[in-house]
Amino acid sequence: MKKYNLGFTLIEMLVVIAIIAILAAIVLASLAASRKSAVDTTIKTYTENVQGTLALYLQNHGDYGHTYFGDLCPTASDPSVFYSDPDTRNYIALLNAKNGNKTICASGTTDPDSTNASTYAIASPVSYSSQYWCLDSAGHIKLSDSGDGSLIARMLAYITPYAYALVPIGGPDLGGGNGEDAVCP
Repeated sequence: MKKYNLGFTLIEMLVVIAIIAILAAIVLASLAASRKSAVDTTIKTYTENVQGTLALYLQNHGDYGHTYFGDLCPTASDPSVFYSDPDTRNYIALLNAKNGNKTICASGTTDPDSTNASTYAIASPVSYSSQYWCLDSAGHIKLSDSGDGSLIARMLAYITPYAYALVPIGGPDLGGGNGEDAVCP
């Protein structure tokens, strides 16, 4: 009498489940990388849009408003162009929403007797790294390194993205203020 096997063995089921789990892990890793890349592209786009709003501001006002020493962009009443111009303020708010309020602004002049800025620079961090998209009044839009993260901190942030939140990154020095132009490093 022949005995027919009408099912799968336990080993066969475990192999299939393991294969499905490996494929799911690969897909999820790919989606996470795509999401990170999309956020970084959005940050670059918003940075480019700030360039347009500041060009219009310069055309209408002849300068970039009061000088502002390179620091986190103002989020409350401030006479600098970064807060006084509504369009620029809106794009900075969008950048801050994407990068956790870490956008850095600076405006400056080489004329020590003037409080009106003739140059500006804005830097917004790229997710999970020590790099920033940096824009300045000379028209440069480039990736800049903050220069203050140790090699171990950068490797840790690269290996595990959650470590990025633990790494204090101050950002690039943009200059600005009275007597110094604001520029991307």
